[in-house]
Amino acid sequence: MDQIIHARGLPATLTAPVTLLTRQVTLVEQATATFGILGARNSILFNVYHSRQEPVEGAELSEINGILVSLNNNTQNGVGIVWSHQLAGNMTLATSADWSHSVDNVEPHVSTRLGTLRTLLSTALSPYTTVYASARLQDSRSNAFGSYREMAVIVGASYIFH
Repeated sequence: MDQIIHARGLPATLTAPVTLLTRQVTLVEQATATFGILGARNSILFNVYHSRQEPVEGAELSEINGILVSLNNNTQNGVGIVWSHQLAGNMTLATSADWSHSVDNVEPHVSTRLGTLRTLLSTALSPYTTVYASARLQDSRSNAFGSYREMAVIVGASYIFH
């Protein structure tokens, strides 16, 4: 399976809810659906999720958790799509779009929306070496933590040690 993911330029993980690790017992209800079609030169993956997490009353382990309770008490919904196209035997173009919406369960008017668009061009130089170039646009809108827009260009190489 890892060979298929690597050869097609697909991401190792798909969009998922953000989980904050705290020293507190948290109840999490989560549903995720993923669907994919793998073709000879094209692959497409769809991912949808819903997650509701809330702290368990009376299970606080430290004072710092009082600050983190609002971050651990939310509902997140998201969707993602990834398309990859084999341009040549060793060159892949992959494009993905993700969107998520997080709402505070205590104060429902507090929310954050995050959208990300990525494109990646990669080519295998050898069975263990890949070079790539990527561009990313990320837009976050929040009425609690501030909003931002980020544009990034990434160039790199990866090598798998065996």
